[in-house]
Amino acid sequence: MALILYATNLCHADEIVPNPSFAEGDTQPVGWQVDSGVGDWEIVDGDDVLVSRGSDTQTSFWRSDPVGFVPGALYRLRFRARRLHGGGGGTVMSGTAFANRDLGQIDTQWQRFSSYFATPQSLGERDWLRFGQWHLPGAIAFDDLRLDRVYAVHRRIGDNIWLGEGEQIAAGRYLFRAPQRTALANHSRPLVAHQAGFNTFRWVFGAGEWVSYRHTIDGARQRQARISVNVNYHTGGQLLVEARTDSTASWTRVGEIDSASSATFDLPIALLPAVSVDVRLRAAAPVAPFGTEGAGSFQVDDYGYEAELIGAVPEGVGHTHLVAVIGDPKAVEQVRIVDTGRLQPGVEDTIAIELGNWLRGETSLRARAAVTANEEVAAVPGQSMPVPTAGIVELP
Repeated sequence: MALILYATNLCHADEIVPNPSFAEGDTQPVGWQVDSGVGDWEIVDGDDVLVSRGSDTQTSFWRSDPVGFVPGALYRLRFRARRLHGGGGGTVMSGTAFANRDLGQIDTQWQRFSSYFATPQSLGERDWLRFGQWHLPGAIAFDDLRLDRVYAVHRRIGDNIWLGEGEQIAAGRYLFRAPQRTALANHSRPLVAHQAGFNTFRWVFGAGEWVSYRHTIDGARQRQARISVNVNYHTGGQLLVEARTDSTASWTRVGEIDSASSATFDLPIALLPAVSVDVRLRAAAPVAPFGTEGAGSFQVDDYGYEAELIGAVPEGVGHTHLVAVIGDPKAVEQVRIVDTGRLQPGVEDTIAIELGNWLRGETSLRARAAVTANEEVAAVPGQSMPVPTAGIVELP
């Protein structure tokens, strides 16, 4: 489920997807090119679309011009797709050069899809979108692309304690399992940053690439902590598991995995107890970066962390709502969602929004919200409201 907040008195942001409806161009759509295999620019059902053609031994895809992704940010990608003909094995591919989502076999009728992903710390040459097929006989059409910045709002279970998807506190222990197989994909509240590829539900490690998590529960210290990792695919290279309890300190090696296997590692006693624990998964041996020839020397499809907590903290199960704030880019950076409420049908509630200094200078704000689930949108009528001195707006 995602929440969309529209600041409708503000100018709409310019599209950051090049030619999102593929209507512009002469001999090929502006901003797009076939990078691999066979692709066509056609009219299907009255609209200009990208078509990717393939066989059970061929991969083909379209790629966009550079998008201008913000490093270390969270995005939602929306689009339509349908199978024109063919079928059987393989899968439809969608997403970016660094975060792919396989759609499997899709219908011959248009379907709407939404994907979420966190961008790496550095984009480099991977700042583009990709749509196509992998070993799928037939043809796939794509249309109506939309890319929005989104923000994660996590469940509050106590004073200054928030838990996101995959986190929980129970019986005096903190537990986390990365929600890689959910809509959040590579994002989670403990994720600090990453420089790795992601494919549908698994991290894909290239040369020197890494993923970093931070586990902190306000008001509690941690002891007897352990890390669990599953390498689901391995043809070479070594995964190093490292930890530290001070963000300025050097990393301590906790363990390594050099095969397709699961492993659990206890944190060294010398690091505990601690208020905060950083964990880094890193590719030690040279392997090809994701998106290049020979990539995918090993992949991680499961990461977990747990620790005993010292201190009185409430029990609770985490949850994450993804919020898209749409409007003037300058205004979007000035909006922080404090609380989404319960987002339950038929239940009166409010959304709390904190405004930055730039927006606090306005006398009024017009906003509306829409809740999306299973690609359906339930809109809330827009309304004008004064901007309070404290800068906290509550939207019913």
